[in-house]
Amino acid sequence: MVSLLLDDRKLLDVYFLMNMAFITIIAMIVSLIRYFDLVKEYKFQLRIIKQNRDLKYMNKMLNKLNLELKRVSETDRLSELYNRWYLDTKLNEVWENCLKEAKTLTVLMIDIDDFKQINDKYGHFTGDECIRKVAKILLKYTTPLAAFCFRFGGEEFLILMPGCQLEEAYKISEMIRRDINSLNIKRDMKISISGGICSVTPNSKMNPEEIVHRADKALYNAKAKGKNMIWVEEIK
Repeated sequence: MVSLLLDDRKLLDVYFLMNMAFITIIAMIVSLIRYFDLVKEYKFQLRIIKQNRDLKYMNKMLNKLNLELKRVSETDRLSELYNRWYLDTKLNEVWENCLKEAKTLTVLMIDIDDFKQINDKYGHFTGDECIRKVAKILLKYTTPLAAFCFRFGGEEFLILMPGCQLEEAYKISEMIRRDINSLNIKRDMKISISGGICSVTPNSKMNPEEIVHRADKALYNAKAKGKNMIWVEEIK
């Protein structure tokens, strides 16, 4: 009888141990399933992070490309000044701002004297170098004024100077002219410019093209009077 009771107890112990082992195995299986689910979720999150990082990088590169395309579309390749196409947009923008704030707008037009002769005598590469060096001088004097420099034509340049009074603009243009006279590109090569200035305070009865036309007229007068000078066109 005692022996049977011991056998039953052993069976119960074995049964209990088997149940515990089974529960442990089930728990391990559940843990493994959970582990693999976590690994799967982790990998998924990593892909999302990578995709977001790639997307941010792509957006950054796209913005950079758009800025570069904008710069190229607005810039003259040779002189690295603004181009003639961009002048149409910027002139209206500057005009409206000066009109709104009742500020003076001064326009300076510059033309390199006898540029065709420079090209014919020294070659187009020298002519290109002349364009680049003149452009650098223009930027040297106009950048502190927050002015806008454009290559208007082949050897012609236009500068918008919002908020710049006529007297100051004339002094700056004379400094530009003297610096250009001092350029030393070729030993026997002389470079000079003629310039025309017009200054107005915009009003609703005027249009921005008029001030450019007046500055161009002043430039023509400087050419007619002997070149290598700055002519002021007064609006009465």
